[in-house]
Amino acid sequence: MTLEVVVAPGAEPWALTGAEQGAIEALLGGDVEVFYWPRSQAVRVWEQTHDGRPMPGDPAYSDPSYVMRAWARDGRSHILVDRTETKESILWLTLHELSHLELPCSPFLRFAFRSEPRAENYLLDDDAHEARVEEQFANAVANLLAPHFGIARGYDRRWWRTRVNRLEALRAGRKDG
Repeated sequence: MTLEVVVAPGAEPWALTGAEQGAIEALLGGDVEVFYWPRSQAVRVWEQTHDGRPMPGDPAYSDPSYVMRAWARDGRSHILVDRTETKESILWLTLHELSHLELPCSPFLRFAFRSEPRAENYLLDDDAHEARVEEQFANAVANLLAPHFGIARGYDRRWWRTRVNRLEALRAGRKDG
């Protein structure tokens, strides 16, 4: 099975190393692609990968690209990188996203997980997102694999949102001062 990694200019510091890619590839049950994009390209990439549909927005954030970190569909994962992430958090997120992409290898699990209705605000609300069983499964897989890659566990969406909120507060403070 193959793991193709595509790194857009500006996303290089967060990309997998060759050793990480090889170790992950040895575990995969299917062929997948992972794209790393600077967050500044999020809206454009979302629209390209979702038949022109606009990226969902949340009025709580000045930048719509901060609604999510990544998405996976059709054997491809698109991961957004910027200063809200660390090299470790992106490796963890890659493991999480690959868990979603591995589901087609098991029609049984895919059917079970996809049978759960999505909350209407699934993409926008962190609690609704993290409550979904498939997300909990992907978090668990990433957490179980993390020590094998020498990284910490727990880089889930709530971890990331804390960092985003901190940056938003800093940005707002600069505008006020």
